Amino acid sequence: PATAARTAELLGPVALTAPDGTLASLANALADRLAGTPTTVLHATADRGRDDLAETLTPLGHDVRRVPLYATLPAGGLPVRPTLDIATVDAIVVASPSALEGLLAQRDVARDLPLVVLGPTTAEAAREAGFTHITEATTRDVQGVARALATLQDTTRS
Repeated sequence: PATAARTAELLGPVALTAPDGTLASLANALADRLAGTPTTVLHATADRGRDDLAETLTPLGHDVRRVPLYATLPAGGLPVRPTLDIATVDAIVVASPSALEGLLAQRDVARDLPLVVLGPTTAEAAREAGFTHITEATTRDVQGVARALATLQDTTRS
């Protein structure tokens, strides 16, 4: 919703949004919309963005042209908050794979610490990084994150 709103401000009406808030769901929705009409699609993305759009549309005869418009780089050794003691944290919320990468570049984080992630791509990155207690927000917004954190609280009380 936030991307659609900003796109509408800058470019005009938005014809289609991702039903599940992921690139994969946008690719599937676009494939349904373009069925039977070979189309050239410009995929404006980050340098490390996923290829779900091309992977879904190219086999259906569409020409997907990927254009990386920005780079996502972790902060490396720049401390976000020098006094942050990860040992005193009950859970961490991570909104993207690059945010997880940046956190791990800055702090030693126990892989059994509960992690709330914003979507399946971040959940996959967290599993690859060795995290064992991952809860994915059911929606890609603050309410979804809050519900995921509440689920963690309910689990720890049981």
